[in-house]
Amino acid sequence: MVGKVVKYGKNYVVKTVKGELPINPNIPVNIGIIENIDKIGFCYVEFVVETVAVGTNEFDVMDCDVATILNVYDETFGTMNENVSVATKRYENNRYPIGGFAPGNYINGCLSCGSDFVGDKLARQCELCYYSSVIL
Repeated sequence: MVGKVVKYGKNYVVKTVKGELPINPNIPVNIGIIENIDKIGFCYVEFVVETVAVGTNEFDVMDCDVATILNVYDETFGTMNENVSVATKRYENNRYPIGGFAPGNYINGCLSCGSDFVGDKLARQCELCYYSSVIL
């Protein structure tokens, strides 16, 4: 899945269509995420949801759903600047169409933001605008 990482105080969370998930505490936060958040305030990532035990001792251990980051995308996510092979790999794991976006090999103009993007010949919205509209 794809989500937006933001920073709340000292913690990083992934905002998704279904809510917020903390980042897996067993894996250090990628330096690319920190740089993008410092630069533009958020970072788009591809992640999977895993259940891990969280707690400091045996009495307060709980199972918690967390996001394990697979890929980090910069601010060009979903635009023509994105590497096509990375996009194709992501498309295999997601169900499309989403919003006005579907994967493809055509250059289209986004009706939401006006930028060019690579997608299906009938797509009218870039993937970034779709995620921005559902992730507040």
